[in-house]
Amino acid sequence: MTVSLGLKPLWLKSIVFVLIVFVFQFSHVERALSASEPEPDPFTPFASASEYASPPYGIGEDGILYFDYGSRYNGLGKYNNPTFVASYANALYRDYLISRDEGLKDKFIKQVDYLISSSESDSQGSYWPYPFENHHYAAPSGWYSGMTSGRVLGVLSRAHYVTKDSKYLEFAKRVLNKLSLPMEVGGMTTSDGRGLWIEEVAHSSIESYKVLNGHIFGLSGLLSYANYTSDPAAAAFAERAIEAVANSLGNIDSGFMSYYSENVPSGRLRFFAERGGYNVIHVSQMLWLYSLTGLGVYLEKAMRFQGYEIFEPKISASFSTNAKTNGPDRMNMTFGNNYWSSYKFPVDIEMDLGQEHVLQGFVILGHTPESSPMDYYFEVFNGKAWKGVARSTNNSAQRPVIKFTHDVVASSVRLRIFSDNGNRSVALDGIGLLLKDNFEPLIDFANYTSNVRKLFDSDPHTGILLKNSGFIVLPSKKYSTQISVKGDFINPSDITIHGSNDLAAWDGVEYKISVGDGQVDYRFSEQKYKFYKLDFSSTYASRLGEVGLL
Repeated sequence: MTVSLGLKPLWLKSIVFVLIVFVFQFSHVERALSASEPEPDPFTPFASASEYASPPYGIGEDGILYFDYGSRYNGLGKYNNPTFVASYANALYRDYLISRDEGLKDKFIKQVDYLISSSESDSQGSYWPYPFENHHYAAPSGWYSGMTSGRVLGVLSRAHYVTKDSKYLEFAKRVLNKLSLPMEVGGMTTSDGRGLWIEEVAHSSIESYKVLNGHIFGLSGLLSYANYTSDPAAAAFAERAIEAVANSLGNIDSGFMSYYSENVPSGRLRFFAERGGYNVIHVSQMLWLYSLTGLGVYLEKAMRFQGYEIFEPKISASFSTNAKTNGPDRMNMTFGNNYWSSYKFPVDIEMDLGQEHVLQGFVILGHTPESSPMDYYFEVFNGKAWKGVARSTNNSAQRPVIKFTHDVVASSVRLRIFSDNGNRSVALDGIGLLLKDNFEPLIDFANYTSNVRKLFDSDPHTGILLKNSGFIVLPSKKYSTQISVKGDFINPSDITIHGSNDLAAWDGVEYKISVGDGQVDYRFSEQKYKFYKLDFSSTYASRLGEVGLL
């Protein structure tokens, strides 16, 4: 579910690609469930279980999913990573509910029984130690993961449902007990007064890092267990874990990209959740939390993180050391080995923003401390002339943050670099622009995919299929009195429209409807709100190609 389990979370792009294929689109089955039947985990891989088990995953002769680490971690090779085994089990369970294929059920139970047999136990409960050192979070070999334990709790609940064997819930109590203890005494949670945090990387010898995606993935399994068993202690735990996210989001949002975790080991720079990778996961997780709570803070962050995801200025440079391997296009917020460099000075980087934006500052992302710019000049273009807004002659920070004293309108920006910090060449991962009100439209979690931008790309030939009832939220950046939707409609009047100025309180909006060939217009009398939400039922349309405020 996450590559940070012993892997550098932002740098192993081959592994991240596999996760993009299987994790960034989610499967949601809308059907009648019995009162006691657990739904598939909300973060079940979109792909079928058999597709999920393709390289670098595989199925061993014992029938258990493995991940092939190859020569890494002293030749760890084909390792049955318990988090990935739980993810595969969730995919098998989902596939079983759809097909009622007893063979899938048997494979599912085999994974769960393996999770039980491969666990270790102490006086506090049961857990899964990882047999390698996690260098990125300073955790010794034998560290364990609250994300893993949370995911397994959900799997155990589903195993009990399909077998009615009490051993699964009895074992789940041991998993929950170990998970819920404070990390400093051997558990996997931390608290700083803002709620309970499920630590993805846990050990009594390390500090709290608060990895956002791992916390929420663990939470989804914990919540499945709490709902299935009606365990009040588990429900209270889940509630405090949800509270922790809401109270920590200010520390996760950098202003131009989401952070991977709230903290990192001393002396290290914080990891960013890269575009096209963990930032997309964060968008989906915020939408899921909004679906649970209705709290506007989660919808706000989902729209902001989506804004970071699709903001793609055209970047050019007056010189690049190697334009083919490290040209200006590599400053794309995907990090790792994607950076631009130049050994010539002065050198200019220009970013065409496509349209006017309101800037509140910028951040220069030096690839290393020595390759960050020491002497630089920053200008903005407002459609008429270039204007200098920032200058430094002695910067030594790897990631200098410059906040303007007042908002600045710009359609392009330019950074002129005169010297580095001793590297003999400058190298940048990117330039983060702090945009005001950088919200982008989104669809609800049940219909969300990483391709959601196709709904808002001004191309009616692209789009997404609708799988469930849901909503589309649209920020109003101008005076709008019409929502136009293009797609394959079943019942275009099967919607309601609401407006809000804070994403918390929503008012009903009356509209008039006109239906054309593959297009429906919803007109209202006046623009009163910053945000509009189109709530639709599953009988609204089978596919949407384009949605926009006019």
